[in-house]
Amino acid sequence: MASNPTWCCRCVGEIRNMIKYGKTKSGAQRYICKQCRKTRVEKYIYQAYKSDMDKNIIQFTK
Repeated sequence: MASNPTWCCRCVGEIRNMIKYGKTKSGAQRYICKQCRKTRVEKYIYQAYKSDMDKNIIQFTK
């Protein structure tokens, strides 16, 4: 992922809300937002979570 792991993609504003929240089974770092309590992973192993993959899936199904 190209986005900064310290910024929450759901919260509005320029406040760094993300703090470390453990690790996944595969060993990737997890983060949680202090305001909205949503979690995210620094680097996903599963390829469908990539931002450009959604566009490719829609294109291939048409």
